[in-house]
Amino acid sequence: MWSSPLTDRSAPFFESIEPDVIKSRLGTTPKENGEGDREPGTVLMVYFCREENWGAPCFAYHPKLEYYCNELGPELSGHVGSVFVDPGIICRLASSIGRQQCSPFKLFAWPETQKGWPDLFHQDAPQGGNLGSATTHFTCAKCTNCVGDPR
Repeated sequence: MWSSPLTDRSAPFFESIEPDVIKSRLGTTPKENGEGDREPGTVLMVYFCREENWGAPCFAYHPKLEYYCNELGPELSGHVGSVFVDPGIICRLASSIGRQQCSPFKLFAWPETQKGWPDLFHQDAPQGGNLGSATTHFTCAKCTNCVGDPR
């Protein structure tokens, strides 16, 4: 299981991002669409929107890697409608189990989710309920066997 003690973590760096910017990045690599701070070789990002179908507010997270338990900010914790990840990292949606651990449950990576998941409130969580309501954390690692450029 990918987990790390919650007491050893701090919040990942994240910033607000317009839903239209995320929509323009869906299915593209940083090389194909380098708008804004998205450039090849830069820090990879995970994009979350509070509402389904990329509804605002949305945030671009620069996660700590190596399966670190990244906590979502209060705007998203327990209410994630959409998610998208840049190629090069593999992530899992997660929740907190008690005060000491992060419990990952749903994998997402390029190219399988290159168009993102716009409907997390309509996907079942393993422990019951839906993924959007169950997600309070996420964990990522550098992907050594992912397709970096789908073409």
